[in-house]
Amino acid sequence: VFKEIEGQRCEPYEMLSIDVPPAYQGAVLEELGRRRAELQEMAHAATGSGFDAHNFHLYAADAQPASPLQVASPFITKGVFGAVVFEYAESPLVRVPASADGTLDFSKAEPVLDDVMALNLNVGWAPIRFARFDVGLPLMLASTGLSGANGFAAGDLRVQGTFGWSKEEQRGVGVALSPWATIPLGDSASFLHESGVNAGAEVSVGYHTDKLLAAASVGYKYSPDFTLDNLTGADHVIVGGAIGYEVIEHLGLNAEVRAGLPLGESVVAGTETPAELIGHAKYQLPVGVDFLVGGAGGLTYGAGTPAYRVFLGVGYG
Repeated sequence: VFKEIEGQRCEPYEMLSIDVPPAYQGAVLEELGRRRAELQEMAHAATGSGFDAHNFHLYAADAQPASPLQVASPFITKGVFGAVVFEYAESPLVRVPASADGTLDFSKAEPVLDDVMALNLNVGWAPIRFARFDVGLPLMLASTGLSGANGFAAGDLRVQGTFGWSKEEQRGVGVALSPWATIPLGDSASFLHESGVNAGAEVSVGYHTDKLLAAASVGYKYSPDFTLDNLTGADHVIVGGAIGYEVIEHLGLNAEVRAGLPLGESVVAGTETPAELIGHAKYQLPVGVDFLVGGAGGLTYGAGTPAYRVFLGVGYG
């Protein structure tokens, strides 16, 4: 049916919007192409089904000024440890629209989880200098999701053990094994909780002098089955590295990097590998209390990688 509009011969058209699983995306586009459809926009809709995009887990190291914050360290000191760290994370989960040819336009990335404010709690106990056990729990004070503001909620509980060896306490070369498990406590649709138990283990090696601490770790992270757009619950190899130096007495400067390398192929390349660069300063009082302040920046658009993160906290060890 044609119409004459202002002297122009016009053909009627319809606007069509389709929600389709990624596995059937190609077949749908092919069929629409046969019907002379013109693709205007393609985006990956986000519907929560069990994914923790917070992705910030404290490592219960002691209050040594050069100790890392997230990378596992093999050096253990007997005693009780604890930390409370307030954190703000900008856009740890974004949706990136794709063009007709399937390429991603990262300039149009849209936050799915944003403005995350959390209070990260961690306590640990080392009965001997070769073993430490710790528990971490993030308290989600506020965040913004697809449907608006999210209220207060407890995050997922993380239980970890570290079994290490070094010739001398806090000196020389050290090695350690750190198994851990995460137990979901909240609503998985908020992008702040896993859909099931998450577990893994890391092996770390390090070198410690009076002023310097360097550590590297590699491990395996098991993820529960879920489907979230292009994410399909792939297990990851976790790698990390850290270096800290006590620049003056009781004050350390630290740099760390952590990344997750997926063992399963993502439908949308470039969004499956979280990687983050972290820096912080730690000052330790003679009584064992320490204060830290720092920040982090995302190195990729991987799910769980914020544009930036800032944090400050207090600890004891």
